[in-house]
Amino acid sequence: EAHAAEAATRLLAREADDALAQVISGLMYREGSVVPQSHIEAARLFRAAAEQGNAAAQLALGLCYSRGEGVRHSNPGLQNLRRGPPVAGLSRMRIFMASKA
Repeated sequence: EAHAAEAATRLLAREADDALAQVISGLMYREGSVVPQSHIEAARLFRAAAEQGNAAAQLALGLCYSRGEGVRHSNPGLQNLRRGPPVAGLSRMRIFMASKA
């Protein structure tokens, strides 16, 4: 049953190319809810949604970089998020401050 849920989640997030589905799936992987916990998979899904301009995903990815969860803590990806243009109503400062939490 868990394997089926994991497969369905991956299929939904990857093939639908739907940022919201990717964020939800990323949260499921981060928390280990329904699927086995995987910070690497969560960060990958957050990145995919963030690249589509999803502000929640950008925030979640910033937190991954800040905490070193699923990505290297020193990775320049966090600096790239800080430098990017404001998206979906979130300013760079809010993303930066959230990454410091």
